[in-house]
This record gives sequence, structure tokens and C-alpha cells, in this order.
Amino acid sequence: MSPVAAGPRCAEWMPRAIGLLFALSLYGYAQASESRDWSTVECGRFGIADAPQNVASGYVRVPLRHARPEGERIELAVMIIEATDARRQPDPLFIAQGGPGGSTLDSFASILVGDPAYRPATNRDLVLWDQRGTLYSRPYLSCPEVSQADLQSTLEAEAASDAGDDEDGMGPYLACARRLAGLTPDLSAFNSVENASDVEALRVALGYEAINFYGVSYGTELGQYLLRQHPGGVRSAVLDAVVPTDFNLMTDVPYVQQRIGEKYFGSCAADAWCDEAFPDLGPRFLALLDRLDADPQTVEVRNPADPEKGSYRVVIDGDLLGGIIYQGLYMTELQPLIPYLIDRADQGDFSFVADALLPMTLFEDTGATGMYITVVCAGSGNVSGDDISYDGLAERLRQDGRESAEAMLEICKAWGIESLPDSVHELVRSDVPVLLLSGDYDPITPPSFASAVGAGLTSEFEVTFPSGSHGQAFGSECANGIIQAFLDEPSSWPGAACASASPGAYITPDDIIVIPAVRRAVTRADEDTAVQVLRASTPLLLGLLILATAVPVYAGGGLIRLVRGDRPAPGNSLTGRLSRWAPWLAVLCLAILAAFVFAIGSALVGSAAWEPVVLYLGALHSSYGWLAWVGLLVGVSVLLLAAAAIAAWIGQHRSGAGRVYLTILAVAALGALVSLFRLGLMPTSWGA
Repeated sequence: MSPVAAGPRCAEWMPRAIGLLFALSLYGYAQASESRDWSTVECGRFGIADAPQNVASGYVRVPLRHARPEGERIELAVMIIEATDARRQPDPLFIAQGGPGGSTLDSFASILVGDPAYRPATNRDLVLWDQRGTLYSRPYLSCPEVSQADLQSTLEAEAASDAGDDEDGMGPYLACARRLAGLTPDLSAFNSVENASDVEALRVALGYEAINFYGVSYGTELGQYLLRQHPGGVRSAVLDAVVPTDFNLMTDVPYVQQRIGEKYFGSCAADAWCDEAFPDLGPRFLALLDRLDADPQTVEVRNPADPEKGSYRVVIDGDLLGGIIYQGLYMTELQPLIPYLIDRADQGDFSFVADALLPMTLFEDTGATGMYITVVCAGSGNVSGDDISYDGLAERLRQDGRESAEAMLEICKAWGIESLPDSVHELVRSDVPVLLLSGDYDPITPPSFASAVGAGLTSEFEVTFPSGSHGQAFGSECANGIIQAFLDEPSSWPGAACASASPGAYITPDDIIVIPAVRRAVTRADEDTAVQVLRASTPLLLGLLILATAVPVYAGGGLIRLVRGDRPAPGNSLTGRLSRWAPWLAVLCLAILAAFVFAIGSALVGSAAWEPVVLYLGALHSSYGWLAWVGLLVGVSVLLLAAAAIAAWIGQHRSGAGRVYLTILAVAALGALVSLFRLGLMPTSWGA
């Protein structure tokens, strides 16, 4: 009987015998001895609170050192999303995150469980696991000591605190190393060679005869090790944002950074619209970084995960802004915005950086810093200071690269991580079909890396996305379609016509109307912000509700007067005419206010459809500039209604009750107008 029919697939620490039966019925274990390494847990343990019936999660125990299978073991967190397609194939797709140290479950589980449209393979089980040392696996090699020190170094108030007393900056790293040594007897075992053997152990423990492998960024390097060490269990591999095995994270990064800088700023200069809007963008950006180094700026930043702590004062210098912009280049959807953001910062406006980019940089910390260190030290630590020359690089990159590499070498020495033999960096040769995906605007793994790796593969297909950045799958319907076609027929060219789309147009000030209040609401989407927005919008909602009463009140009153045969006094004075028009002004005011609010919402939806990234700016497409006139009509209608209420009192053309009611309507309209100003939705606060 299928476990799906038997009941929920996620059970908190099921007994070993039950877990074994579960695994046997679902995956057909070949050996009972191997199946003892799998035990299930609640999916909520891995951040999926309400998992559907086709999702299972648990732990697989693997050797710390695969050459010593009877020695100490560690636990890998695993989630299996079973394919529900009638064409389900027996070979799953294993998905590996990059980093090193990134969490696959944290990055991909929720979107793959929640929305099948993100799945690169619909007819295969998806197997996600957190690599050894990462978030949900045990032990978790996190370094909160380091992340807290990094945070403090950017905070104005704490910049000279206890973290600053450590002149060489090694204190937090040494503290983390001491703590991690208590979690595992062998930190050097957390390297790429052992990591690749984990994948084979997972395949055996879960009972799959063969698997398909997907890896992104560092996950592609892991995939290459897998092809070299355990090719027999791999049916095909998809390597997305390809990292060659000879790439040295200590010494080679500045060169690819210079490459993307030249390409990106060169592409802006070559684009007529971008060059006109942002002339000399590259030199201006470098000059801005130098200026910030000499005169850092301070901004208020909130932690979206902990809004109760209030705001932090963050010092932005050249290194911090340069790092933020570089990180932004990793996201394809952000690239059209980068020139605009640099231009705003050059003019002294760091609001977008403070509202959107800095919180992600400072506070989102699910990566395993300890795992990053052990992998990098093992794979790239076999260099010395003499190997760090950086010939041909710009001065800033050369200086920053040297300082970073020397610091990392010092950390590796202090941690005592054993270097892997030089042979692991040799070109991987394999007959397994491999699909290599690259983005032409990738800031760290350019398409040339895929070509270099492809030289060792006898059955490989390379696809470059002209507008792509770092990682093509999941968010791209085109990339997912290519992957699906390749997995179905790995020996055939999958077709990639959709990948040839040109890069999207850069966003310039002429393209958008920025509404700062909307941006803050979007970037600070937490409970505290929601309460503030609700509080500010209460007068607007109440005003609209009160104004809406004018329709039945005046319609009913008119009907009664008609039945009675009453006729209003002529009243030819200005106040008399205003008084007579008051009911219509109230209805008109209601209509214009409601239409304006609705139009703003519709414009935001339409702008997001034009270019989804504009939501980061809280912006409208410039074609919605006519809304400014509607906003003006809102103000005029409210003032006219207020004048009509005053006229009713002065002209004495209304009953006492009528005067009071008109006054209430006028106050409600004024309150709605004030609320729109407080929400920042009136055109007076908009910018470009």
C-alpha cells in the first residue's frame, strides 16, 4: 500500500521499525542495513508547517569520514517532494544549494512545496538536503560570533565596542573554532570530497538506483566531485552557474569582479537610454566609493525579523556600498535597477539601500559560516602570500582582494583545516550527460567557466542566458523548461530558443514615479509596519465610509421631498448655490477619493507587470503620471465640499440637522485627504 494512502508522510521521530517500513514501501530499499540510516521528522522541523501528503522529511546518517564507515556519524536533513505527475519517473532530481554553506531547505523548500510552477522537473521526485554542516543538518557549523561582530562593525553606536578591541579581527573566528571543536572531533572532514560522498550515501539510503543531480554555484563544484567519485549512480547532471574545480575562492574572485564591472558599466554606456540618464556611471561609482571611504554616511535600518528592537544606525562606507551593489548583481531581476540606485546614492539618497538592500545584507543569516570556512580552507587554502599578486586589476580590487585573501589564509591557519590534495582541482572527465547553464551577467561564474568545465565532458550541452545573472532555474519558466527537456532526454539537445532573449531595458528616472511610502511598506513588510499603515489609513477608510452615507441619505431625502412636493428655496447667492450643490459635492468627493485609491492600487499592479522589480522601489510606471491630476481633483473636491458646508451655515439654507451632517461629511473628506498625505500617496511626495 502506498504511504500516501496510509496517512501523513511527516511524523515526529517515527520509531525505527515504522520508519523502515515507510521507506521500504516508498523507495524500495535494496538493503535493510542501509535503510536504518533514514528516520523521519515533522516537516515543520524544516520550516514547512503545513506540508501536503506528497512531502516527507527526515534525517539520513552518514559517516563523518566515508573512508571510515564505522566511525563517527553526522546527520543530513532531507526533504522529499514526491512527483504527482502520472508520468512519474523512477529517478529523482537531487537539488544542491551553493555557498558553500548555504541551506538548500531554507532556500528552496517552501517555494518548491508551495508552487509547482517553480519546479524544474514535474515528473520526478525532488530530493532536497542540507549539506553537512549547514542549517538543518547536524552539526550545524554556524558562527554567530562572526556574524555579530560583522554587524557591530557597521553600527555607529557599537563600532568601538568589545568587537573593536580585537585589532586583527581574529577573535570572533577563534571563538567560533573553539565552539565548533566541541561539536565535532574533525572540522577538516567538512570538505567537498566528503560532501560529494554524502550524495552517494543519500542515494543508497533512500533506495534510488540512479539519480539526476542539480547544483547551483558551489553546488556545481559539488556535482563535479560527484561525477568523479561516484559516476555510477548519476543518470544526468544540471550545473547552473558553473564553478570549475580549479577556481580558488581566495585569489580568483577579484578577477571575475573586475570582469562584471567592466561588462555591466560598459553595457550601460553602450545603451543610449542608460548612458543619457546615467553618464559616466562606472567612474562616478568608483568616485562615490572613494568619497564614502573619506566621509561615511549614516542611515537608519530596521531588522524586518525583529522590528520591536527599533532602528539601527548603520555607517555606509565605500566597502559596504560596493559590497551591496555587487550582491545586487547576483539577482537578474535587480540588474535593471542598479544604475538608478547608484545614481540616487551619488546624489546622497541612500533610502533604497537602507529600506531594502541593507536589511538583507545585515540580518539574514542562515548560512553556515563555519562550513564556508572549512570548505574554502580545504579547497583553496593551499596558497601562500606569494601567490597573491593580482596583476592587471584596478587598485581598489587589488587592495581589497589581497586583504581578504590574507585574512582568509590566517583564519585557515588558526582553524587548522587540512588542505585537499592538488589532484582534486584537476579537470573532471565524465561520460554522464551534463547540462551547463550560465548567465552572461553573472558576477562570479561567467559563461567561460562552463566552457572550461565542458572540455572534460563527452556529453555536454551549454546554454547561456544573455540577460541572466547567478543561477537560472526555479524563477525562470524558460530555464525550467530546458531542464525538464534535458532530464527527459539527456542525450539530446534540449532546445534553448527562449534563452536568447536580450537583457531588459535599464530603469531610468524617466520610466518611473517613486512613491517612498509604498517602498517602505513593501520593504518593511512586518507586523509593526502593518499596524502603522492601518493606523494611518483609518481616517481614509472612515472618511470613505462616512461619505458613502451621502448616497442613501440624499437619495432618500430627495425622494421624501418629491413625495411631499417640497421645493428648495431659490437662493441665488454664492453661499446659497454652494449649499444646494453640497449633496452632489459629497457624492463627487466620494467618487474621486475612491477612484484615486483604486487607481493607485491598479497602477502598482500594472507597473509590477511591466517590470516586477519596480515594487522594490515602490514605484509606478511613468505612464501613470496622469494620476497626479486625479490627486489634484481629490484636493479640489474636498475643499469645495468644505466650502459648501461653511456656506450651509452662513447662508442658512439648511436645517440644523442638515448643517451638522454636512459638517460631518466635510470633516470626513478632510480626514481622508490628510490620511492620503500621511500615507505618502499624494503626488506632492512623489519623485523620480
